[in-house]
Amino acid sequence: DLQAIWQKYLPDYTALTDRYHEALSKMVFDTEIYLKLPSAGYLGHGFTVFVDPMGAPGQTNARNYGSDYYVVLSPSTDAALKMEQIRHTYLHYLLDPMALKYPLTLKRMEPLLTALKTAPMDQSFKNDTSLLVTECLIRAIEARTLGNSKTPETERAKAVDASMRQGFVLTQYFYDALVKFEKDPAGLRTAYGDMLAGIDVPKQEKMAQQVQFAAKSDP
Repeated sequence: DLQAIWQKYLPDYTALTDRYHEALSKMVFDTEIYLKLPSAGYLGHGFTVFVDPMGAPGQTNARNYGSDYYVVLSPSTDAALKMEQIRHTYLHYLLDPMALKYPLTLKRMEPLLTALKTAPMDQSFKNDTSLLVTECLIRAIEARTLGNSKTPETERAKAVDASMRQGFVLTQYFYDALVKFEKDPAGLRTAYGDMLAGIDVPKQEKMAQQVQFAAKSDP
């Protein structure tokens, strides 16, 4: 009698969906406004958030399978969402396809990987410039949009430094590039290629060799 059980608990599921809908919609809207990049143009790609009341309370899990990205939320007594992880996955959904369009530009950045041997980051970032570049850009976006207009620049600088110490050595470059991007009417889809082209690989490689990497990876 699964249908009867489902009908019994459907209002509870609906209430949970409504509870998180506004916050998630605002995150998507704010992110797209900052990047000047509407996700409506991502035909063939999907970003889906599931609410799973039967999961461990307060957990957020993210996965992507090909061009489809998923986030599974397990509600808790705390109404606040772990929005940082959800937004991080959403940024991957927006930015991963862009990197695939510049294989030759990304290949020239392979010398950077040699400087990351002792970094505590996951091994996948040390072997794939596409993953590395995208993650650095995402972390730079997160640092640029940290807090609100009254957040001290020192807090954003700490976020950039922490990312660099994890091995994401292009975070500072993208952070500086985003400062210019924010003043330009062009969207990220237009600016992305110029951002990649502007990377001075020998200079960034030298800077990466001077980074004091953290002893262990972030949780």
